[in-house]
Amino acid sequence: IGDLKAIGVDILSIANNHSLDQGEEGLLEAIQQMEKVEMPYIGAFKSEVDQQTDRIFKVENISFGLLGYTYGTNSHETPVGKDYLVNRIEETRIIKEIKELKAKVDFVVVSIHWGAEYNLEANDTQKRLARTISDAGANIIFGHHPHVIQPYEQILSENGHQTHVFYSLGNFFSGQKDEYTNIGGIAKIEVLKKNVNGKQIMTLENPSFISTAVLKGEPYTVHFLKDVENEVGKTDAWAQQHVFGIE
Repeated sequence: IGDLKAIGVDILSIANNHSLDQGEEGLLEAIQQMEKVEMPYIGAFKSEVDQQTDRIFKVENISFGLLGYTYGTNSHETPVGKDYLVNRIEETRIIKEIKELKAKVDFVVVSIHWGAEYNLEANDTQKRLARTISDAGANIIFGHHPHVIQPYEQILSENGHQTHVFYSLGNFFSGQKDEYTNIGGIAKIEVLKKNVNGKQIMTLENPSFISTAVLKGEPYTVHFLKDVENEVGKTDAWAQQHVFGIE
C-alpha cells in the first residue's frame, strides 16, 4: 500500500467480491494498513461511523465525492449486524447516497464492481444500473470485475445531465491466463471551467483511455500497450476501437 501511495495513487476502492476472503479480521487488517500510510479508501469500512463519513476530495477548488459498491462477496457473508463492512449494490441505497453526496460536491464518482468475468461487452444488468446511477446524479462511473476491457458510454438524461461510464477498465496487473486478461488501462476525463452567459460552470469532457499490458516475465511488468504490441498480440488501436468504437 505504501508503494501505491509512493507512485501517486490517491485513493483505493476496496469493495469487491474478495473483500471478505479473510473475513472481517482480514478486511480490518487491510484497512489498518491503509490508515498507517494515510491512504484513503472507499467501498468497505471498519465501522458504521466510518461508512457514514463522506469521502470528499478537493483538487484546485473542485470537489469530488467518491462512492464504491460491489455485486457481492462470493460465498463470504457479512457478519450479522455489520453491513457497514462492505457496500453492496442495492439500488435504493445507491440512489439515496448519490443524491446526498451530490448536494455537497461538484462531481460524484462511483466505483462499482459488476459484470460478467471475461466478457468484452457490458451486459444488460450493467447498462440498466448505469442508467439508474446516472439518473441519481453521478457524473463518472468506473467499473471493474470482468478482468477485460469493456466499452465506454456517455449517458445523457432528458434534463441534459451527462454521465461518463467506463464499464470495465480490465486488469492493470495480473497473472491470469484467459485471453485479453493481460490488457487493461487508465481512464482519463478532463475537468474544464467555462464562462457561460457570465457564469462560470465546470464540465467533464474529452474522455480518453491509456491502454496498458502485463508482460509475464521475471518479474511481471506493466507497460503501455503501444510499446509491447508484438509481445502481447493486441494493439493500442484495437483497445481504442473496443473502448470508444474509433480507430
